[in-house]
Amino acid sequence: FEWYATQSVTGAAIARRLNDFGLRNRHGRPWQAQNIRRILRSEAYIGTNVYSRTSSKLDGKWEQVPPHDWIRVEDAFEPVVERRVFTAVQKRMDSARRKPTREEMLDGLHKVIRRAGELNQATLKRYRSA
Repeated sequence: FEWYATQSVTGAAIARRLNDFGLRNRHGRPWQAQNIRRILRSEAYIGTNVYSRTSSKLDGKWEQVPPHDWIRVEDAFEPVVERRVFTAVQKRMDSARRKPTREEMLDGLHKVIRRAGELNQATLKRYRSA
């Protein structure tokens, strides 16, 4: 959590780092980015038990329940991550998943044109985060 909150690393980079240290997950397997993302999203680390994420009606198929309908029990167990760190991680993860608006994309393209003087595929690759 601290690495993700305070450094410019991805879930994949954290997984690589843990594997480089020789650490394995609870199943004895190497870490993967999806494991790290699942952990970083889990409210259990701040002591909150979340349940009723899925539902099935009378032998029907299981369906995802919208997050606002999940049942949360805060302080269900001892937290291992400070809430401020968890919140910082969630904000960063949310912003990484957010798609830019049309205006934001156009602003970014204009910045690239101002810096490079032209717009083509090679220039866009060079200025991915402009």
